[in-house]
Amino acid sequence: MYTRDTAKPVVVDKNFSVTNAGSYTLCIINGDAAGNNRISSAVISINGIEVASPNEFNQQVGTITKPVTLNKDNLISVEVRSIPGSYITVTILGPPKINITFPANGSTLSDSSILVTGTIDDNSASVTVNGVTASVSNNTFSANVTLVEGQNTITVTATNQCGFTTTQSITITKTTIPKGPALTFCVVIAERGPGACNGATAYQDWDVAWLYGEVADPQAELKINGITVDIYDDGSFSFDWEPLVYGPNTITATATNASGTTTTNLTVIYDNIPPKVKITSPLNNAIINTPSITVTGTVADDYPIRRVRVRNININYNYYDANVNNGIFTAENIPLREGINTIIVYVEDMAYNGNSDGVTVYYTSSTAGGSIYGSVSDAINNNPIVGASITITDSTKSQTASTVNNGFFSITNITPGTINGTASKSGYLSNTFTNTINAGEILLMDIRLVPGATISGTITNEATGQSLPGATITITDSQRTLTATANTYGRYTITGIAQGSITINASKTGYLTQENYLTVAAGKTYTANFILKEITSGLTIQITSPYSNTTIYNDKITVSGVINANTADIGVTVNGKPAAIVGNQFVVNEIPITIGQNTITARITDITGNTATTSITIYGEQTQQPIRLTAIPESGITPLTTKLTIENSLINSTGYLSYTGPAMIEINQINNIEIDLKITAEGIYQITYIATDNLGRQYTDTIAIAAISRDAIDNLLKGKWGLMKEALSQGDIENALIHFSENSKSKYRQIFTLLQNNISSIAAGMQQIQLIYLKDGIAKYRIRRQEAQGEITYYIYFEQGKDGIWRIRQY
Repeated sequence: MYTRDTAKPVVVDKNFSVTNAGSYTLCIINGDAAGNNRISSAVISINGIEVASPNEFNQQVGTITKPVTLNKDNLISVEVRSIPGSYITVTILGPPKINITFPANGSTLSDSSILVTGTIDDNSASVTVNGVTASVSNNTFSANVTLVEGQNTITVTATNQCGFTTTQSITITKTTIPKGPALTFCVVIAERGPGACNGATAYQDWDVAWLYGEVADPQAELKINGITVDIYDDGSFSFDWEPLVYGPNTITATATNASGTTTTNLTVIYDNIPPKVKITSPLNNAIINTPSITVTGTVADDYPIRRVRVRNININYNYYDANVNNGIFTAENIPLREGINTIIVYVEDMAYNGNSDGVTVYYTSSTAGGSIYGSVSDAINNNPIVGASITITDSTKSQTASTVNNGFFSITNITPGTINGTASKSGYLSNTFTNTINAGEILLMDIRLVPGATISGTITNEATGQSLPGATITITDSQRTLTATANTYGRYTITGIAQGSITINASKTGYLTQENYLTVAAGKTYTANFILKEITSGLTIQITSPYSNTTIYNDKITVSGVINANTADIGVTVNGKPAAIVGNQFVVNEIPITIGQNTITARITDITGNTATTSITIYGEQTQQPIRLTAIPESGITPLTTKLTIENSLINSTGYLSYTGPAMIEINQINNIEIDLKITAEGIYQITYIATDNLGRQYTDTIAIAAISRDAIDNLLKGKWGLMKEALSQGDIENALIHFSENSKSKYRQIFTLLQNNISSIAAGMQQIQLIYLKDGIAKYRIRRQEAQGEITYYIYFEQGKDGIWRIRQY
């Protein structure tokens, strides 16, 4: 919005971005909807090109649209020349986007009147449903529609402020004559609500549809997408459909009895991709002189955005809802505090996938005192220095600030007069300075720090050649002792070393310490790598199946064995594939075998990097493979239900199933191909199918199912969560990241660094996590958090890494 005030007309410049460069429509709304406060003259330019001239406003027209060509990043310039109080609103608009969420197209209903609902990307647009004005709020619309017997067409029309119109129609059928038993068919959306029933649409971020419902006749036959589902005596039923494909999944339920068949369906949209979000205003490191700001930016997703919230984490935990129109979000009156303000924008789509973006701005209201804004950089390479400390002492007090992104800092409310300052940073020589500041004056300073010597290197395991994260490196120079901890990749860097002779050593629990001597010069960079010898780990591993030197007639085998370790925080891999661990046993399916000699290597690794390995040699022979067993899932917590699939290419064969394990298995054969197995006791179960062809030849295939103790895995993963929280509560980001998967560390390092001023209090507020499920190397937990708008549930995912160790993937 651009408003003419009482001062001389000025040109107002604003930056904005769009997702893709190309052709767009500029929409100019003059005054309000009633025709009040319209302007009579204005000039509007985009990227230096005039798109609206003064004479186009002479008649005080209500709406003007202009075709424009935009880059990804753009500058709009507006000068309003009219009476004070008049205003225009300028937006980039196209036709509104409609998505009817209920009822589903082609569905059959028995209600005489239904509530038609859906989403729209422009909250200011007007919507009609079959000519009836709909209610629009939070980018959703709804309207009651009366149905007639038979086929009904429902037409939704949306018109935005600039006159663009979009229409979407669906066809449904109303029938009051029951064709079969009454059927209620729903999908659960966990703690987020009851989900959706009978023809509705649900969004979720996991690939299993938890289905349930009720059939009026418990003796009826129920099928879901063609699969027969048991109906309980009270008419209720439940069923898990997996895996969902990304995007819309139509799931159809049919109930049949002597009266006929009733059919209904659900649309479950599986969306596990976070939306994209970018703050376009204010810019990062902007200096603000008003106590509140408007935050704008762009959001993009394959499916509707549920909400966008904005928060200043330096003030409180309050969230401010943003308005979203045509992929542009706006949140007004975001409060600022004096000095540094970190603005975070959180976005969620309809499947509760989340993402965020953040900027740092600086607010000063000082008129009596002075202010200093500046940056600190390296005197040799000119790179900005983050985390440098600047102390300013005036005649009444001392104030200290730390540099943030781009080495920027700010200090306000400085008493006028002579000031003394010091800038310092570990690894650099301190810089002191003196200056004079006046009331209301702003000093801009560029401070440069001279670095000491730098030593970096890598710490590795002598036996394996792998890096040793967490190793300690200690340097003693002529002035002091400096220490560092090797990161995830075993690398370290120590700066600010005084020139001359130094002693440097590397150590790690369970390894022999190694010491070296170097002579260094100021400002120079050196490399010192260390190879540490492992003392002993107490880890052992043995392959028990197959036996060494065995000949294998399959192209894939199941490998199992036993382990010994003094910690539960371990992982096992076989030829690089993570294995399931149950007690002191491990197992992994489908290890590929080639013709001739094959080496099978099993490796056990603990969380500190200790390892032990064992290998066997087996021989592969080429043979026909008419039998193949697969199970989904292959591992999970007890009680474990898995679906076994038998692929049998033999003609006129007979077969049977056998198994070995610590307890009985409940077997429910659905057909000749699929068998449901229910395992209630912890342990590893070997499932074998034996088939005999018409010549009497036998063929077999075996698959292992790992039934894991819920308490054992729950205690392990909760322990990891607790160690991560403890590290964060102490501000130790790198130790917290030890418990994250390799693919997630970079993302959470950025997030924790951005939130480092509040990370201890955030960690303290984290509650205990609760296990939801564990299947095939993935575990899902939930955590509840009390926030301003109520109790919110978040989800935590653990996964087995390449070394078989469980780590946090995301939360």
